Amino acid sequence: MAISEADYLMKVDSGSFAFRLNLTQSPIRIESGSPAQAISAAANAFERLLFGSKWLEEPSYRGRVAETNWVNYFLMTETVRSSDAYNEGLYFFVQNVSVAPIFSLGPGWDYNIALGNAGDQPGDFVATSGWRYARLLNTTRPGFALW
Repeated sequence: MAISEADYLMKVDSGSFAFRLNLTQSPIRIESGSPAQAISAAANAFERLLFGSKWLEEPSYRGRVAETNWVNYFLMTETVRSSDAYNEGLYFFVQNVSVAPIFSLGPGWDYNIALGNAGDQPGDFVATSGWRYARLLNTTRPGFALW
């Protein structure tokens, strides 16, 4: 998918961020797109859909994600065991923000500590078995991974 000037490219990044998501408290930096209020409102509305008690009923989160894109992102991340993929360093973009926002994950990047190449990183960073996603959910701050 190509990102147009009307779309938003964002990154989960605690260093310099424009806003935090209300439920997961994930820090979001806007790489391109404006104003911040529009994307903040769209992202928080998406979280409410996703975490609401009727999350599978229409309108559901499924109408707000590029499903094939999300599946591909998860498969690639788990294949290379990217330690940064579900938290710091995760990029995502949103199209049609003012009409019907569609959330996509990626582009994938930051594979320097993937494939067990985490060097002096602790514990789970160097694990080469099991699901990376499941390990992150068992931490004290799963944040964006809850999406």
